[in-house]
Amino acid sequence: MKLGCIFGDFFFEIESTFHGARLLGCPGADLGVARTGGEVGVGLAFFNPLDRAVEAGAKVVSMALATTEGMNQANIRMSLETATSVFCKLIGRAKADGIGTRAYIATAMGCPYEGEVTVGTVVALTETMLDAGAERISIADSIGSGHPEHCQRLFATLIEKWGADIFGAHLHD
Repeated sequence: MKLGCIFGDFFFEIESTFHGARLLGCPGADLGVARTGGEVGVGLAFFNPLDRAVEAGAKVVSMALATTEGMNQANIRMSLETATSVFCKLIGRAKADGIGTRAYIATAMGCPYEGEVTVGTVVALTETMLDAGAERISIADSIGSGHPEHCQRLFATLIEKWGADIFGAHLHD
């Protein structure tokens, strides 16, 4: 479990980078979600158990969509198109259940398999996630390949299009 400060709000986010079913299947994981009382996100990768997150009282779910075909295939064994479709459906289901949503656009500044990621790619995926109903977007430099100029150009473009209030950043050095 990690404590984060994203979008100006403190929240606990319970996540598993391997498979969320393993985490939510652990004894006491439901209690960890229910006892926090604040915003709680359950990271969704693969086809993690949104139903369990809802049953456990999660108020927010988060999911990370990689920007490239190579990263999605390596991490979740899905094409970018399939992963995008699955995440849009999960966002829709969460919204229907009254659960808040955060979409992370992972490998937003670079991919270990395909190199630099264009601003246009991140903008397009951001628009897709927002159209699906995501309330917040976190731009993730998942592997630490971003540089200040790229980061500034990317955020300036996103903020000009949608404003600053919906965005967060997940950066590595």
